[in-house]
Amino acid sequence: MHRLAEAAEKTIALSHGMSKQDFMQFFGVCFVKFFSHYGYDKIVKVSGRHLRDFLVGIDNLHEHIRFGYPKLQSPTFYCSEETSYGLTLHYVSKRKGFTRYVIGQVEEIAQLFYKTDINIQVVSEDFSSSQTHVTYRLIFDNSAYKTLNPDLLFVTRGNGMAAEVFLNLFPFSFVISPELVVYMAAECLLTILGPEGVVGRPVSDIFTLRRPSTHFTWNSVSTLLIFCVELLFCLIKMLCHTKDTIFLYELFLSVIN
Repeated sequence: MHRLAEAAEKTIALSHGMSKQDFMQFFGVCFVKFFSHYGYDKIVKVSGRHLRDFLVGIDNLHEHIRFGYPKLQSPTFYCSEETSYGLTLHYVSKRKGFTRYVIGQVEEIAQLFYKTDINIQVVSEDFSSSQTHVTYRLIFDNSAYKTLNPDLLFVTRGNGMAAEVFLNLFPFSFVISPELVVYMAAECLLTILGPEGVVGRPVSDIFTLRRPSTHFTWNSVSTLLIFCVELLFCLIKMLCHTKDTIFLYELFLSVIN
């Protein structure tokens, strides 16, 4: 795609006044028309009634598509700092040079499916050897956003729920502190991992953050807007903390070999 944009810049840029990045943004618009032609517009239409509903659910939409394409390696999108006039969108990918491409996609989706004018500004671009992290500020009519009533955040004695009841309802759940230490865990999780291997230990000793692709800190995870945080169980880390470390580690190696 980059080579096509470069070729277009060399051949028709003078007559149309477009740069390579302009063409990348145009390709983003074309991609929306492309997937709409093949029926994937239906997925976008059921993502939500408002543009914000789509934006906060982009990553979950990609996970849904991945069931049909198991080898799909989609980028990560997550939102933060939402207000009635916009939000901040984060784009994380292993690919580089698609900053304007994403802008073209989002602008076309806003216009085509939600009839919403949007202004997208690039706040920052962070590059490393393994990924690109672009932060956008999206300015649009986000009147669908509603702040929580402070009264709804206050749990009284009458409408509270005991921790034991909650953990029974969600048998694989666990509670962490702001220091990312496991404070308590449900019975099924304790049965699988062992009580001595879970409670009181840092979450990073047990799990690896698969998505979103961000730093695994309390602030980065707790500020996400309606987002599914997916953790992967670190088998090797757990094996190294069991009583039969050598035996289990050798057993694990024999299995993977």
